[in-house]
Amino acid sequence: MKTIAFAFALSTTLLASNAQAAAGSVGFDGYITPSTCAVAVNGQGEHGAVTLKPVGWEKLQNAGDFAGDTPFTITLTGCGESGAPAWVRPKFASTGVNPATGNLRNQSGDGNSDIEIQLRNGTYATIDLMTNENNSPQIADSVMTFDYHAHYYRAGTTGTVSGRVTAKLEFSVEYI
Repeated sequence: MKTIAFAFALSTTLLASNAQAAAGSVGFDGYITPSTCAVAVNGQGEHGAVTLKPVGWEKLQNAGDFAGDTPFTITLTGCGESGAPAWVRPKFASTGVNPATGNLRNQSGDGNSDIEIQLRNGTYATIDLMTNENNSPQIADSVMTFDYHAHYYRAGTTGTVSGRVTAKLEFSVEYI
């Protein structure tokens, strides 16, 4: 009987040691910047405005048409602090963005909902504002200028074309 009890105790001990969970750890590393970058949109401060050129409706007759190219800049200063991350960019928020096109929706309420505002980078590649694709970061420096282009874009063909077009693009400074 003692042999059976000993064998049972030994087998449960061996099973219990196999039931233990594996152990591990996770390390975290980050950096708190001493100050944030100063922002200027077209030299106007952090809340700048870009006025698109008026265009005739005939330039936006078909879906995919765009017109009224208007260049603008976002300048970041004071981002190149010692020990700070190496890459910085304005990261655009997806608020007010059409997820199907990645463009800013017209917020004017004038009935021309097919007209959007599309952004392109300095090399004229279209920026998807949902994902920030083609919105490339730059190496952090004391002054960085990001060149962009904005224009009207016809997303569909059901709405009217003439009327006011307004949109707001929110962004934050992203350290990469």
